[in-house]
Amino acid sequence: MMFPFFAPSLEMATAGAVVFGMLSATHAWLAWRNKTLVMVMSVYAGLAMTTGMLIRCVLATDNSRAPDLTFDAMSILLTGPTSVLAFMLIMTYTRLTWWITPPEQRTSAVLWLPPAFQTVAIATPQCIADSIVFFGSGILFIKPAPRYVALTGAVMEAVTWVWFGGMVARFVYISRNKWPIMEAKTQKRAQQLGMAVCASCVLLVVCAIVRIFEKVDTSIQQDLQVFDPSVTNKRLSLLSTAEWPVYVFEYLPIAAIMGIMGFYHPGFYLPRRLTGFRLRAKGLIQEDEEKRQSQEVDSAT
Repeated sequence: MMFPFFAPSLEMATAGAVVFGMLSATHAWLAWRNKTLVMVMSVYAGLAMTTGMLIRCVLATDNSRAPDLTFDAMSILLTGPTSVLAFMLIMTYTRLTWWITPPEQRTSAVLWLPPAFQTVAIATPQCIADSIVFFGSGILFIKPAPRYVALTGAVMEAVTWVWFGGMVARFVYISRNKWPIMEAKTQKRAQQLGMAVCASCVLLVVCAIVRIFEKVDTSIQQDLQVFDPSVTNKRLSLLSTAEWPVYVFEYLPIAAIMGIMGFYHPGFYLPRRLTGFRLRAKGLIQEDEEKRQSQEVDSAT
């Protein structure tokens, strides 16, 4: 996030760099220890936030000579991780549904989206929204920023994440109340992972709402075409006139998501066949069919 009167705090930027550096190292170790390639995205998100905070530390000392490219790089590094973490949560949810949903229940009537199509169906609108936000933010070569385009993309992101969060919450509910065939231990572990994803989705929505207010402020600045804080501050929200709300309502939720998904790491719960970066739906279906046939043979004997 960058404004013409940008004046970051060195203390908060340093604390942010330390926190996200520690979270990145923790997620890297967990991904290696549990052989969970799907969680590599959280490592990237943490490293991006750490790098963005380090740039913020440099700008806190003297930003009068910093080129626009420096501000653009920081903006990308500090806003991109939210979408990366969202994609990681989508992939985790997809693996959770493959894990505990009975084969006969993997239909659109039960899950709204069958597991084989979940990642593509949810991630596609998010990617479209991210592209619109990037195009409308005036970053790098796209200047001047198209008016209200970034705000449209931010609203699309919020709608996508609310839809995804509702889908996760519904799945957690029906898996607890309608599928009592699972072992008690498996059901408890699945509920823990599902609740972790659900809580992370709530934090994603908080970030999305904050981003909408930021884009509204950007649109107001474009309308005013004035870069004097004494003039613009009267029309802008607290997110644009003070730095601490950005840390509390945007950066802190990102850190909380990484903390939650580190404590409830998918590698602690998911079977090894579901921890890869890419799932092979046909192979998973075939494994379930072979397991079902084996159970029928055992019951017959």
